[in-house]
Amino acid sequence: MIAKADEMIKEEIPTSPKDALDRIAGMIELRDSLRYVLNIQSEGCDDETLKREQLSLNYKYDRFVKKYGYLNSQTNVKLFKEDGDSSLLFACEELSEDKKIATKTDVFSKRTIRPYTQVTQTDDSFEALQISKNERGGVDISYIEELTKKDYDTILNELG
Repeated sequence: MIAKADEMIKEEIPTSPKDALDRIAGMIELRDSLRYVLNIQSEGCDDETLKREQLSLNYKYDRFVKKYGYLNSQTNVKLFKEDGDSSLLFACEELSEDKKIATKTDVFSKRTIRPYTQVTQTDDSFEALQISKNERGGVDISYIEELTKKDYDTILNELG
């Protein structure tokens, strides 16, 4: 089964190469591990947890590359390109200009995502206006008042 957009589609396993099923299974394992590393970061995991999961991701990646070559090799791309998350998986490697060398991206060794934190206070009416647009989808003067601790007339005067 291959994930495409919002549905699962049954795909036939190619007969070539002979290890196609094993390659696909390895890429699915890597994709899932990569997704997990990204998810725990967005949830605000501690550094120790992140390092442990990155070690696991590195191990799985190194094992895959040793056996089947880079993820972005022509064969691997052909086998996995129909998966809905293929671009995520292929983006975890950075290819050289001649496409002969692939290196791991920062997701293997650094924190690449910070958890979302909602701004609850600012002294700047313009910043509060932008926060209002982002959080409420438009201008909400009462929300801007709450963020700035300023009254309605002061906010209107500062915003012009």
